[in-house]
Amino acid sequence: MREKKSWKSLMALVLGVAMLLPSQAAYATEGQAEGKGVEAYEESRGADADGFEIENGVLKKYTGTATEVVIPEGVTSIGDYAFIGCSSLTEVVIPERVTSIGDYAFADCSSLSGMTLPKGLISIGYEAFCGCSGLEYIKVEEGNAVFDSRGNCNAVIETESNMLIRGCKNTIIPEDVTGIGKQAFCRCTSLTGIVIPEGVTGIGSGAFYECTNLEEINIPEGVAVLEANTFNGCESLKKIALPEGVKSIQGFSFQRCFSLEEINIPASVEEIGPAFDACRSLSNITIPRGVASIASGAFSGCSSLEYIKVEEGNAVYDSRENCNAIIEKESGILLAGGKNTVIPEGVTSIGRSAFLGSGLSKISIPKGVTMIERDAFQYCSSLTEISISESVAEIQSAAFQGCSSLMEIAVPESVTTIEDYVFSGCSSLTEISISESVAEIQSYAFQGCSSLMEIAVPESVTIIGRNAFAGCNEELVIFGKKGSYAETYANENNIKFSSTGMALPPIGKKTISSNNVSLSQNSYTYDGKAKKPTVTVKDGSKTLVQNTDYIVSYSKNINAGTAKVKITGKGNYEGTVTKNFTITVKKGTSHKVGSYQYKVTGTSTVSVTGIKNNKATKVKIPKTVKIGGKDFKVTAIGSKAFKDNKKITSIEIGDNVRAIGVSAFEGCTKLSKATLGKGISEISGNAFKSCKKLGTITIQSTKLKKVGRNALKGIKPTAKIKVPAKKLPAYKKLFKNKGQGRKVKIVK
Repeated sequence: MREKKSWKSLMALVLGVAMLLPSQAAYATEGQAEGKGVEAYEESRGADADGFEIENGVLKKYTGTATEVVIPEGVTSIGDYAFIGCSSLTEVVIPERVTSIGDYAFADCSSLSGMTLPKGLISIGYEAFCGCSGLEYIKVEEGNAVFDSRGNCNAVIETESNMLIRGCKNTIIPEDVTGIGKQAFCRCTSLTGIVIPEGVTGIGSGAFYECTNLEEINIPEGVAVLEANTFNGCESLKKIALPEGVKSIQGFSFQRCFSLEEINIPASVEEIGPAFDACRSLSNITIPRGVASIASGAFSGCSSLEYIKVEEGNAVYDSRENCNAIIEKESGILLAGGKNTVIPEGVTSIGRSAFLGSGLSKISIPKGVTMIERDAFQYCSSLTEISISESVAEIQSAAFQGCSSLMEIAVPESVTTIEDYVFSGCSSLTEISISESVAEIQSYAFQGCSSLMEIAVPESVTIIGRNAFAGCNEELVIFGKKGSYAETYANENNIKFSSTGMALPPIGKKTISSNNVSLSQNSYTYDGKAKKPTVTVKDGSKTLVQNTDYIVSYSKNINAGTAKVKITGKGNYEGTVTKNFTITVKKGTSHKVGSYQYKVTGTSTVSVTGIKNNKATKVKIPKTVKIGGKDFKVTAIGSKAFKDNKKITSIEIGDNVRAIGVSAFEGCTKLSKATLGKGISEISGNAFKSCKKLGTITIQSTKLKKVGRNALKGIKPTAKIKVPAKKLPAYKKLFKNKGQGRKVKIVK
């Protein structure tokens, strides 16, 4: 009915224009009556009064502002980019004679609500409908020889290959479809979930690119390759199961999946490209023994990555000494690390982008490492402390760019060149030591080091590149020898210069150096108690004495986060050093908050496992709970969490809870009322079994997909289950035969 009404309104619009422009309308009508509709547009010309620019039957560009458009009958082809970015366009009528739609023809027509493709259409260009996020239906007219929309699937399917080449938010993929084409759901931001049939063996590159609200999707077992950009930008996707049989996870296939918390990499995988860039919620990764190729930057930007390891038996890679890193055996290159990495002996190089964007706060680079490759620690914004062994001879471009919390660093004497952008954007850097071995400081090396007030440039430096100190503090002083190149550079670039040397400590006093301070432990598991790692301070081989040579104070050392130890010189020593250590709420740990017991299930999620208040009659599960000063979403009710509780009379479940576990409320014989929040997607078996007084269940969620066996067995015989009106038919089917009596009603 909707389509018929739209046709009528559009035709009324055309007739109205015809009445205003009688001569032009009469000409077009006459031509069409004679079968000469094409001839009316054969000559090249600019856009007409309605905004159509047509040349030899090709609609080159639409420049009008109408929300509903009827393409003129003379058009046989819609050209590349013809309607791109027409964000106000809601409906388009395509003439029967159109045989091709060009690349990006309707891209980013975000208000377009529906599309009917004519039976004569034989060609659809690349990303022709990418970004049409408002599409509620898309279909091909019956009789088309190349495409179809079988079974009212709301999609365009290439008939011969059974390849789905374009879908929309209401697409139901038919069982006989064997492939999802490139960019098929590109930027379909209204898509929240979809079921891919088991017969699908291929998913094209970018198939679900920037489907920003996609929360759940399955990958069939026949899919062997996850192509580039498949789920790039699916920022709401939290969990995905990869089936056995997947052999290759290609570049950027999960890039910018910001909410992705966990992913299994099956044993069949042999190749991993730079696939997980910017998956900042991903907390752990296990690499199977069969993986033979891992690209640089495979896990860049995974700032929450706590646990990363290679299974034993892998022929190419290992995670020796539980180092929480991936190391290439033959070369000794550390390819990828996380926030808890400890670099083991035997590593020869820190690979390109190995820690890019990680949550690393402290790292020590041991003897034997000779190179820190480009971008290795780029944008490690939590990195406050790093110790670099003298064996390091080369630190490549941008290695520490954007390490905005790094306050001091010593460049090893073996390094001869400070490469371009190495410390660019280290906005907290106040102290850097450059040895006499350095001969060149390249362009932008210290760009944006806004806290850097002074730097000593040795006489050995004879080259300083363009904008090496651009964006540094206006009061920056370069210290160096009079007549040196450092003085020349400073004068040419209007930077203050001094040859009197940097400020020295008073005679007889020694300064405590960060490189000579260590902590007994750098990470702790939160348990509500203050953490105080033992501090060791060295002066050469001499171990200094606390409260004689230095004093120690702790801060922020109870709750989760970054805790601090402040070491201040005393007596014959001066200076202050701050060391950081981490306190984390670990996955799998249990914590009592208020009346309830919670178990940590992810980096920011918990499940309810029980109640600690034996007198409570009302259960109210919150949306979030604070543990160790950090907010966690309550996403599940654990199995048997409230089983056989004889006090509870009512329950109210928060909107973040997605799953109610097996037997969660079984045997709660006084329970009479239950309200389930907007996030519920699964009610497991026996969930409310034997709740004999349970007479009212209110389900606010429209996302419910699964109700387990006997979930409602033994509830009150006359109970009512209230569900959202639009889900009434679906939920009646979902709740069928779940153990409840025949008189139990499901109502809206």
